[in-house]
This record gives sequence, structure tokens and C-alpha cells, in this order.
Amino acid sequence: MEKIPVRKYQVVEEAEIDLVLQCKDSHEFYDRYFKVFPDTKKGLDSISKIWKRRSEFAKKRPLSITTKEAGTKSAQDIAALIAEQTKILGEISALANESLEV
Repeated sequence: MEKIPVRKYQVVEEAEIDLVLQCKDSHEFYDRYFKVFPDTKKGLDSISKIWKRRSEFAKKRPLSITTKEAGTKSAQDIAALIAEQTKILGEISALANESLEV
């Protein structure tokens, strides 16, 4: 007797994916899920499986930065600060290496 193939993952709607990508932790996701989808027939187990697949959804659909946000002054400031931080850490590393040699 043949086994009926079982679906590995349940079908997840786009709205559910959007919601899971917006939430920071599982508690926030569960609270918001039941508010956004009050008449859902999915159980807590099914909803927790959606949360567990969060990283998979994020890889497939990364949150895109709009072109308007990409050119803002704050993004340029952050890039400059990171460059300066890298330079300082390089100097600290060189000084530490000199100290260890002595």
C-alpha cells in the first residue's frame, strides 16, 4: 500500500510572511498574529512553525531598502563612522601586537 505524500511545510500566505518578518520575537509575533488573523483556523503549533521558518523567509525575501532611504545622510554617516571605527581598531591591534612582542 502506497503512502500518501505528506507536505513538508504548510502553505504560508504572503501576509503571514510579511508579519513574521516585521516581528522581533516570537511573543510579539503570536500576539500580532491573532490580532491580524482573528478568524484563523490554524493552531498554535502551525503558527509556531511559521515563526521557526522566519530565517528561511528572510533569505528568500530580504527587506529591501528603498532608494530614497539608501541615499540619506544618516546612512552616509553610519558608513563614515564604521570606516573610522575600523581604522581605530586597526591601530589598537597594531599597538597590542607591539606590546606582545616586547
